[in-house]
Amino acid sequence: PLPVVVIPGNRQYKHIAAHLQQHGLAVRAILSPTCAPGTERLRIVLHAFNTVKEVERLVSLLREERGMG
Repeated sequence: PLPVVVIPGNRQYKHIAAHLQQHGLAVRAILSPTCAPGTERLRIVLHAFNTVKEVERLVSLLREERGMG
């Protein structure tokens, strides 16, 4: 399965996606009505050329956004 982060609400996803994109990460918000309300998500695009440091930065930024960091 594709890696996704599920956090209900279009507004929250737009904010998080924009923040991660500002840090150079390939992340897209998948919003309602494209998906059912309450199942909004982030599509995180990883490639073979991504470094461990980039993945660690992604996880760190996601934790900050979710108040876990």
